[in-house]
Amino acid sequence: MPRDCVEQDKLCLPPREVVTELCRARHPDAPIVLLEKHSRWSRGYIRMKEVDSVNTLGGPSSDTKLVFAEEVVILRHRSGNSGGMAISGSGGYEVLRWDGTCATLAEEELVTWMPGLPQNAPISFKHLDPSIQDALLADKQIRAARQEQKKECRGASVGALGPDCERATKKLNDSIVAAVRSGIELPVAKATE
Repeated sequence: MPRDCVEQDKLCLPPREVVTELCRARHPDAPIVLLEKHSRWSRGYIRMKEVDSVNTLGGPSSDTKLVFAEEVVILRHRSGNSGGMAISGSGGYEVLRWDGTCATLAEEELVTWMPGLPQNAPISFKHLDPSIQDALLADKQIRAARQEQKKECRGASVGALGPDCERATKKLNDSIVAAVRSGIELPVAKATE
């Protein structure tokens, strides 16, 4: 994970090479580390009802839309024109979602203040690094939610989750996000080369 902050437009952003690496593949551990309570990275929030998840940096996009007040890490800010004629699409952001995918947003789709109760993209617990899983499972609420999710989702196939499995998965997701936002102790992240 990056250690150095690049200051741009009053934002604390990761270095450009880290952004490129993060956005070329899915990195489920990255948002857990970058969004922990005491991290300095700039956060953003979706200000539209829904926004399509499109990653213009060549990596995978999430299969879920970004929703109003969804919390993201701002990775890059492309400033619009400083004067003269405005060109559509000239300003915007590259962001990292809680599910480990990047999305490209227009300037008007993101704000840096919380417009409502923050939301998040779904987290796939089984794809998290084992050291992060272990740290999260040290929290009794997460551990109970994970046990319930495993019980309710046993035998479920992708796309055929029953309502009990979906509810248990959401409860696990919400427990993880609450713990990360509250400052759960996580293992030291490996520095990105």
